[in-house]
Amino acid sequence: MATRQSVVTMMAALLTAAWAATARAEAAPAGEPRSSPDAREKEASQDWYAPLKNMKIGPGTLSIDGQFRTRYEHTNDFTIRGYGRDEHDDLLLMRTQLGFDYRFSEDAHVYVMFQDSRHYLSDMSREDFPLTCTFFNQADVRKAYVEWKHLGGSPIGFKIGRQALDYGDRRFLGPANWGNVGGFWWDAAKMYIDLEPVQIDLFFGQRVIREQIRWDNRHFEFDAMGAYAQFKNLPCKFDLFYILRYDDHGNARGERGTTGDIRRHTVGARVDGVFLKNWDYGGTLATQFGTQGGDDVEAYGAHARLGYTWLERSWTPRLGGEFVYASGDRDPADGKNETFDNFYTCPTSYYGRMNFLSWQNMMDFQVTFSVKPTKKLKLWVDYHYFRLASDTDWWYWFNFRRQARDVGGNSGHELGQEIDLLAKWSVSKNLDLFMGYAFFLPGSFIENTLGYDNANWGFFQVVYKF
Repeated sequence: MATRQSVVTMMAALLTAAWAATARAEAAPAGEPRSSPDAREKEASQDWYAPLKNMKIGPGTLSIDGQFRTRYEHTNDFTIRGYGRDEHDDLLLMRTQLGFDYRFSEDAHVYVMFQDSRHYLSDMSREDFPLTCTFFNQADVRKAYVEWKHLGGSPIGFKIGRQALDYGDRRFLGPANWGNVGGFWWDAAKMYIDLEPVQIDLFFGQRVIREQIRWDNRHFEFDAMGAYAQFKNLPCKFDLFYILRYDDHGNARGERGTTGDIRRHTVGARVDGVFLKNWDYGGTLATQFGTQGGDDVEAYGAHARLGYTWLERSWTPRLGGEFVYASGDRDPADGKNETFDNFYTCPTSYYGRMNFLSWQNMMDFQVTFSVKPTKKLKLWVDYHYFRLASDTDWWYWFNFRRQARDVGGNSGHELGQEIDLLAKWSVSKNLDLFMGYAFFLPGSFIENTLGYDNANWGFFQVVYKF
């Protein structure tokens, strides 16, 4: 209780200070003009890191960028390893990134980023994670690639090396940056085809294994390849994508005990836009087919969003609703794999901030409300109601681990409810503060299978970048 009270007190103090400070900063005195573009450029040139940008070296220019992020978290009745168990944990996470961008032209450059991730205070040690630890990965190469767009003025380009596959709203392909280490690093080759009506990216990649104290030079057994098309000159954003996840090692296990390869094809579309000025909408629809361990794959997932923003009101309040669905397996012995598989991004911020679910065998009914007291401060609350899509399939944790299952389907569909209270303050162009508190109330399925109690979580994060 003391920890919960301290988090709430800290949030209230920060928000009060943020509101007052940003309101003063944004309210220019009467008759005093706001800074001109020339003044802002002059101000930027006075930053301490200005000498590190656009340094003329050889045929190109070198710019150095960096980010330091630290976050304190307290978890109660859950840890990263799972829910319940009467466990709690304190985490002090620290991540440092340093990047070097050598640019030959606007379209051609080489980029290398080093990253060091550490954690403190936790009851868990690195030995609790035999290989990959989401908290710890000492100095390693996060990115290292060569990119050249519009070769010779053509619509063709490429990007080769260690990189993130980062598309759309990151629901399907994203770097999972919330984690202290980051969940998805790829050694990949990508080709751009940038035409007037559409840009098409073709890619092939292997996901990097994040080893704690060794250089990350090994990969998971599966490979991924695909195409992502982003259409232009439309009244909304519209994307089409295809992804193939395959594994030729023959180790995938099917429902009937057979083993075999994986050939999971994902075909989908995404839309995002605004209408009548105040309304925003978005959605993703995907289907999966193929084979896995001798089973036939038949799965699908969907997401829909609709929101309204009172643009003419002070604080610009927004009210929105979302629905997310991922199919689950209805019969554990029929030779059909019907569980939707989202192995390409982390679910953080999509299905509750506490990360109790991945996009597998789930339904998420979400309501969100936000206000912006100033341009730099956003406050919002999210409510989630979680259910299983199939009551005979597993409840899948955010890292795809299986938490509980009732093969007979007698424990119900209801997973639980989560409320997230969040605040983000952009103090300056270099400094961001983010904090929140979340509460989870288990539903009938968890009570009948695990019998665990309520859980809660609080965090405070500071990010400095240059």
